[in-house]
Amino acid sequence: MAEPGTLTIDVDDPDYDPAREAIESHSLIAKFYKYRPPYTRAYFDALAERLSLTRDSTVLDLCCGRGDLAAGLGAHVGQIQAVDGAPEMIEHAIPVENAKYHVADVNRAPLDAVGRIDHIFVGAAIHWVEREALTRIITQNLVPGGAIVVAHRNLTLASNAAQNALTQLNRQFGDRPVTGDMQGTAKLRACGFGQVDGIQLAQPAACEPGFLFMYQLSKAYYAFYDNALGRRAEYERAFNEAMAPHTQDGRIPARIANWAWIYRAAP
Repeated sequence: MAEPGTLTIDVDDPDYDPAREAIESHSLIAKFYKYRPPYTRAYFDALAERLSLTRDSTVLDLCCGRGDLAAGLGAHVGQIQAVDGAPEMIEHAIPVENAKYHVADVNRAPLDAVGRIDHIFVGAAIHWVEREALTRIITQNLVPGGAIVVAHRNLTLASNAAQNALTQLNRQFGDRPVTGDMQGTAKLRACGFGQVDGIQLAQPAACEPGFLFMYQLSKAYYAFYDNALGRRAEYERAFNEAMAPHTQDGRIPARIANWAWIYRAAP
């Protein structure tokens, strides 16, 4: 039996709402989000330079989760408006002095409380935002000439053998690759925006097995959530067995990557 509170989806249900289901799936794993790999200081420095951010800048962290982008942008801007549809995410939000967090379903309601903003940042969630909602936010909130930044981060294991072992294990427990326009190129093109710049930074890392395990839980959606959390002891044993050959001095060699795709309105 699945753990109480587990999200189930019946595509034959006339009340099925993908946007609502996405919010609920994020709510279930909110407490694990702090184990996602970081955006680095160099990444935010590069963003600040490319966008000419100043203390006069106001930005929107759209679908902010616990506010990892807001936390890194805080030193470079004057004000951050951060919005997420999952109340549990905001409950776990990172305190940022110049950030204001809002609970709002961006696909269902206008962001009146946000006001006008200079740039929009969205981290690995552009595929959840419907084109109609994005058009509304651009029209109502983004100042003319403002940029939309799609941000991503990832942690992969340095050894192909280790990464393959982890990928295979997670698939056995129901994990599937995320599909969709993760860069938002097609959706933003439909809104009249084109990519004008980009950032890609990477650096080596060494993570404790415990952190890597919790990182997997932070990505446990749908069937993977049911299996990895519902059979957590079994999954943890299998994880430890799979990672033991690749652990050196208590850590697993890895690589952290940060990306950004910067879009502006087409001339």
